[in-house]
Amino acid sequence: MIPALSQDISTDKYIKVVIDEPGIRYISADVLNNLLADVEYQEQPSHFDIPGVGGPCGRVVKKDSVIQCGTVTRWVSCPGGHVRHPLKSVCENIDCEDGHTKWMGKASHRISERLRGVREYLLSSDHALTAAGADLRARSNLLRHVVVSPPEGLLLPDISLEDAFKAFKKIRERFALWDGGYGMVVFHPYRLRDELKDRLKLILGNRASQPEHYSKGGLWELIRQDPLHLGSWYQYVVWSPHFHVIGAGRPLVKSTVFASQSGWIYKNLGARKLEITINPKSGIIEDQLTLGIRYLLSHAAVERAEWKFKNTYRFFGYASGKRSRLKKNRDGKVMYELIESDLRCPECGDLLQWAEEIVHLGLDENGRSFISSTEYILSGEVVKSRRKYRLYEVSL
Repeated sequence: MIPALSQDISTDKYIKVVIDEPGIRYISADVLNNLLADVEYQEQPSHFDIPGVGGPCGRVVKKDSVIQCGTVTRWVSCPGGHVRHPLKSVCENIDCEDGHTKWMGKASHRISERLRGVREYLLSSDHALTAAGADLRARSNLLRHVVVSPPEGLLLPDISLEDAFKAFKKIRERFALWDGGYGMVVFHPYRLRDELKDRLKLILGNRASQPEHYSKGGLWELIRQDPLHLGSWYQYVVWSPHFHVIGAGRPLVKSTVFASQSGWIYKNLGARKLEITINPKSGIIEDQLTLGIRYLLSHAAVERAEWKFKNTYRFFGYASGKRSRLKKNRDGKVMYELIESDLRCPECGDLLQWAEEIVHLGLDENGRSFISSTEYILSGEVVKSRRKYRLYEVSL
């Protein structure tokens, strides 16, 4: 059992729980102690980590630079000061406390880009005009999200990431799941402990039901902050291996037949939204497919190889590296489509600008310096949101 919080914390009237912008929530120490009453400590369930639990990396962000990962290098502000956000220079390392969010953003965009590119090629290619192509075109129209879980005890906590993906591939090929189609799969080694979910949602507050918060990780991002003071992120999880697939292909075999013949189970979570829109208030480009994939990557299996981390997701079918390739023009340059918009303050509607933070120091009566005031000098350069989608070709 977890003991009560240490005296110096529990005697405070409030415990501050920091959540990403826009706010900070407070819960009473008594409430927090009650949340911990029946929670038990556990060892890390498996050798797998999740992204962002390696702490600050302290790496130099760019070559020939002295700026370390996590350093605030500039600000985004509206002229009226309603919106003012620091922009950190971060690495793209999956284990870094600061850099993992950039890794998730780039990886989710790459996945969305490839799935969209393969889909568009299959829907528009000359092959689609043939009888076989028409059937493929019909099957390629929707990208469905499916959760696939192995029978209990098949995938043990000491399994390697490669062997986990091999087990999925074997069952996918045996039952011709997504046959003649394409997709991506990500392996999740853990689920949140049932006895902690409601407590985490209490801390997260009503923001837990908001899709935009879940796109940043939701409860999984929260456990990295260890809000219940359990000592580590892995106190919040339990070994429960499963796979998330976003793909297109032939209809899946009936779930009851699949379960009875294989011991595996699947749940169809429906078609993924493919809309790309520009938020009229903020100017942010919103790719619904990317947002969903980003959430899946927020708690994907992370396994370290000798010199690097192994890839946390795999493509299959027409989206695999053997079947798909970037489309190039006659000059050999990769072709792409660009979406661009100006970012705006959601409160006043003014265009956001890059800003520089100026800190003014003063001296107290003992001659010690302190920050007397801070101002932000606008550069006049408008902050833009850009999304580049590279085009793909497929070997049919």
